[in-house]
Amino acid sequence: NLSAYIQDSWKVGKGFTLNAGLRWEQQDVRDRFGETAFKIDDNWSPRVGFIWDVKNNGKSKLYANYGRFYESVPQDINIRAFGGEVVCFCNNFSSSASDTRPDPRAPVSRLLGGAEPVDPSLKGQYIDEYIAGFEYEVAPNFVLGVKGTHRNLGRVIEDFLVISEGTYFIANPGEGTFG
Repeated sequence: NLSAYIQDSWKVGKGFTLNAGLRWEQQDVRDRFGETAFKIDDNWSPRVGFIWDVKNNGKSKLYANYGRFYESVPQDINIRAFGGEVVCFCNNFSSSASDTRPDPRAPVSRLLGGAEPVDPSLKGQYIDEYIAGFEYEVAPNFVLGVKGTHRNLGRVIEDFLVISEGTYFIANPGEGTFG
């Protein structure tokens, strides 16, 4: 992952501060050979918030913030889809657990593995977070407050089986070419 962030804070008026920022992230997911399996480089995360001393006495604080937060591609998807994991279902009729030779009379063996196809329009997974609250210092070193947080899951990255094709894909469910 590679990221860059810029932020600033402005005192707009007496007791009122505005905060804003923008974060960019890139996720370059590589296979076991170090080759890029897919790259997501359009993860833009705005952040904005304010703090207001309502009573203008240094004891009150009304605040609210919004931010978008991108999550890294789950390592399980990376390892399973691009790590060279192979699963073989081998069947035989031998009573010996050490006998791993397939028996031609047994059901056909099945081999799963290899790199999974990735939706060419894959986008990063993120959550949007909203926070608001109020605090007041009622005595020295004693603050009472209330705070609310709302998080909204905006998009995910999943690997899933398309039954009609018998193939796993990595995509954003409900979006893109494969989703």
